[in-house]
Order: sequence, then C-alpha cells, then structure tokens
Amino acid sequence: MDDLSKFLNFLYEDQKGYIYVASKGEINPATSKPDWKQEFFSWPSSQQEIEDYIKTNSLEKDVYLAPAIFKGKQALKSRVKGSNVVWVEFDGQEQIDFDSLGIPQPDCIIQSSSPTHLHCYWKIPFSTTDVVEGINRRLTYYLEADSSGWDANQVLRPPSSKNWKHGGIPVLLRSFNPATEKFDFSSFDSAPSVERDVINLQEQHLENPETLLKNIDISPQLRKKIVDGTVPVGSRSSFMTKIGHELAEEGCNHTQIVSLLYYVDDRIHKFTGRNDRIKRLSEIASLVLLDKEISETISLLSPLDILSHEDNLEWLLEGWVHHSGFCIVTGAPGVGKTTFGLQLLYHFATAQNFLNKTVSKEMKFLFISLEMSFVELKYIIGHHQKGFEQIDTWNNNLLVMDQDSLLSEYEAIISDVRPQVILIDSLSELAQDELKEAESKAITRWIRKIRRRYPTQQRCKNSSFIRFIDSP
Repeated sequence: MDDLSKFLNFLYEDQKGYIYVASKGEINPATSKPDWKQEFFSWPSSQQEIEDYIKTNSLEKDVYLAPAIFKGKQALKSRVKGSNVVWVEFDGQEQIDFDSLGIPQPDCIIQSSSPTHLHCYWKIPFSTTDVVEGINRRLTYYLEADSSGWDANQVLRPPSSKNWKHGGIPVLLRSFNPATEKFDFSSFDSAPSVERDVINLQEQHLENPETLLKNIDISPQLRKKIVDGTVPVGSRSSFMTKIGHELAEEGCNHTQIVSLLYYVDDRIHKFTGRNDRIKRLSEIASLVLLDKEISETISLLSPLDILSHEDNLEWLLEGWVHHSGFCIVTGAPGVGKTTFGLQLLYHFATAQNFLNKTVSKEMKFLFISLEMSFVELKYIIGHHQKGFEQIDTWNNNLLVMDQDSLLSEYEAIISDVRPQVILIDSLSELAQDELKEAESKAITRWIRKIRRRYPTQQRCKNSSFIRFIDSP
C-alpha cells in the first residue's frame, strides 16, 4: 500500500459519504484568479478514482483534499458529515515540542513543502463539525499554528501530490504512526478553550491603513515591518501572526489589526483572492487579542493549585535569576553596582559560577549602559581583564548609549541582538523625565512587553532583566 492509500484509509476508514478534492491551476485572465476545480467522489467505492485524480492532476497543478467526509456534493460547512481526525497546519515553525505542551504526538504528519510546513493529524472517534472545529481551533491557538486551517471543510495537501508554489516539490508522508486506539477528547485538555468569538467584519468596516499608520502610536520597527518588511520564504502566515501580536501589544483594537493585516496582505498575498480573506484576517486578530487578554488576566489560585502546576522555574543563576525573571540591584552611588553587574555578565557569558551560585550555561547578554562613557567602561573592564582568564571569549554585546533615546529605540536593539539576559544601567536613566510613579509604571509595562515579545527558548520562556537603581 503506497503513502496515498495509507493516508486515505487513515482519514476515512469505513465511513460512507463524499470526499472533496480540489485542484488549482493557472491564473484565469477573465477573473484574475487561479482556476479552482472541485470534484466529489463516493467513499469507499471510488477510492481508486480519488488516487488516480490526485496523482494525475498533481503532475501540473496544486491538489488539495478535505480530511472530513461530506453528506453531499457541495464544499459547504453545512454539508460536512463529520471527521475521524482533528488537525492543525503549521506554516514556518522550526520546532514543535508536543510532549512539553501536554499534547499527544500526532498519528500522521504531512510535510507540505519545507520541513517547517506541516499538517498534523490525530485520530478521534467520528465526530460532527462543531466538535472537530472546536478541537482544531483550540489546538491551533495553543500550538500557535496557522489560523486559516481549522475549518471542518478545509482542504489540505495530500501525500503523493506536488507543491507547485514551491516549484513542484513533493508533498511527503513524513510520519505515520497511528496509535492503537483513537484519542479521546480529554487527550487535548491541555489546549485551553478559545472563548473570544471571531468578529465578522465586512470590507466597508475596515479603516484606511495609511491614516491608521499616521495616527496610531506604534514602534518605528513595527511600522516598517507593516509597510515593507521582508517575509522569509514560506513564512507568510507566521509573518502575519507576528505583526498581529505586535499590534495587539501596542494597544490596537480588532478592526485596526484587521485593517493593517489587510494592508500587509495586499503586499505579500497570503489570502488575496480568497472569498474568506477578511474572515481569516479576523481570526488572526481574535487569536492575538485573546493571547494578550490571557497574558494580562489576574488568576485566583490556591496554594495547592500552585504546587500542582507542571511548570518549574528554570534558573540562569541559581536562586537569583531565572527565565522571565526581573531583578533590581540597588545601592548608593559609587558603591560598585556597574562593576558588580559586568562581572555577573562575564560569568553568564562563560558559564562560570558566581558567588557560589550555579550558572546553568553560557548565555548571550546585552548590557545597555546609559550612564558611563566608553572611557569609564574601559577602566572597569580593564580591571576585569586582569582577573579573568577568558576575557577574550566574552561576546561583545556591550552597548553604550550616553544620549537620550526612546524606549522604541532600545526595543529595536533588543530585537536585533535577541539576548537571554539584559542588564540596564540604570533605571533612572531609562526614564524620559524625573522618575515619578507614572514614569516608573510605564517603564515596568515596557519591560513586561519586551519579555513577552522576545522569547529566548521555548514558548513562554523570556529574557531576564537586571536593572540598576541608585538609592537616595
């Protein structure tokens, strides 16, 4: 049995109904859209016809297959009979650690182009549209997958076809290890419920993107990304989602996010030409706003709730600094806080224990000096050079900024360097004016945003901050 036959039997088993197959050809001059041809085949009586259709048309066209079974020959959600599987579509993720997220390994993985573009399937008891879409949507949100792939009438590339968007690269059955029993719904309990409804917008509801970009307060880097940012090959969906997350962090509402994503889509052509274009963009907006909402939600927990939580702190400096940590070193002026901090960073960079505290591994750091000049730092580092054997191996992320700058400019540097530890010397110099309560809160909010925005390792693992502040 070849890969396509195995895949079809995996999807549909002994169910009876209609299988939806579609092919996309060249651009039709009359419509300016690719020719989209839909076909329906009876299952299981027409299995050989389905296989022949997919293999023959794949010689020169993109071919797609719906995982669900239909009641009639219409590609409508209302005509879906049900599905034996749930699925997610990944568009550019480099690594997916299902085990650490509490999700079982997929029964089947299809590689649709590059190794980072995957369709993952889990076998479940045959279920209706609402059940399948509910699990698909939760998995999509939780695993940060492509938000355009959860609908019950979705079509995806089958193995033994070719991806002509990427020059005819074969679509592969990358992994096929069906579990002995179907997964029950509790297997996906780690994926939380997605309670935010998708807002149905129409094109006339969208705001003018040029006007929005002039009036909303977003970072110059995000503005540039929206206007002319380069999209990595095969990462259009993740590029759009990243922009959506950043717009949500900047305080944009649902309509503003969709309007600017529509503007981006005009340039990168992820959803252009599709009848459900605004719906897909609205789904991205809903997901990123829900993600922000959850991250800012105050939860009431008992001590037992906390003790039973699966996650544990991952220490960078045992007992003092951990991933996503936020530390303040305080003292009177001139007592040596900068010298102390630079020595700590040296130990982070070389994975040497510090003050009898274990340093877990070598780490990339960023030191933002807002008080000392090059000459002053040269004096301090000169003393370190005399005492440290590996000073030449110290990575050179020492940033000296002795002029007033905006928080957005610091953010651009953090985005470029992607450090695991950030040390800012000092907090009072980070402020734009006299450090008052409002200014302090604004800086704290900014640091919290940076920690969420620039993860350093696995999902939810963020940069650690160390800040210096002079005591009066």
